[in-house]
Amino acid sequence: MPTSFSFAAAARVWSALNRTDRLTFGYNLLIALLVVLFASRVPAGYALGLPNVAMLLLLWYFFPRVGPEASAGWRLARALYPVFFVWFAYMQASAMDHILYRGFHDPWLGELDRALFGREPSVVLAQAFPQAGVSELMHGVYFAYYLLFPGLALYLHLKRSARELDDYFSTLCGAFFFCCLVFIFFPSVGPLNLKPPAPPGSVFPAIMEFIYRWFELPGGAFPSSHVAVTAVVVAFAFRHLRRLAWLVLLLGLGIVLATVYCSYHYAVDVIGGLAVAAGALAVQRWSARGRA
Repeated sequence: MPTSFSFAAAARVWSALNRTDRLTFGYNLLIALLVVLFASRVPAGYALGLPNVAMLLLLWYFFPRVGPEASAGWRLARALYPVFFVWFAYMQASAMDHILYRGFHDPWLGELDRALFGREPSVVLAQAFPQAGVSELMHGVYFAYYLLFPGLALYLHLKRSARELDDYFSTLCGAFFFCCLVFIFFPSVGPLNLKPPAPPGSVFPAIMEFIYRWFELPGGAFPSSHVAVTAVVVAFAFRHLRRLAWLVLLLGLGIVLATVYCSYHYAVDVIGGLAVAAGALAVQRWSARGRA
């Protein structure tokens, strides 16, 4: 009887979680297991997995109890927690990127870029458009990524459409978590060594230099999670932001171009990011048909 009751209770909790919760639960469980298996090869050892354990406990014991009767603050946190968790997931994946391979795969990726395009695209773009105004614009567009996907999430939450928000977050998190797993097992830095320092008096180049110095860790270049997430945002913008969708598309194209122009990614990183987004969107459409 206790075992039967235990399974029944677990089934009730699992059914109270949405698809984003379940995906996040699975990802945290997998990363926690990787930390245990490779603790000697990751910074801080087992301690690196403590946030994953905390997230598992939140998802299992707390989030199912945040219902319509909860305060607006708790409901907001319950609805938008993936916005904050993806930042931690990215940092953690970059900290774990040497558990199997001690170096980076940039020589191979750079060679592939040159084989496909003849020269390194980031160098070609920087030389073709060396103007300070173009650099300012491209770095500003790149920075807009940090506001783009939380902005659509907040809109869907305020629209009070839990199902649409879950569709969005489950697709976005699916793409992002896949990228993080690739970062762990196939680390690369990108052509950052080709990037000149931010010029004195610049705004967005200096902001991005600060972000990359203090909040970015090497190893998360391929596939480009910037591109994967941006592509997902654009796809959902055409579903939910009809009047603004074309503007989001224009911004998304700018972000894709900026990832290469600003020397944050190889062109093949962009191709990889688009492929990840296409796969995540295909899974979401298949899932939606199954629920119809």
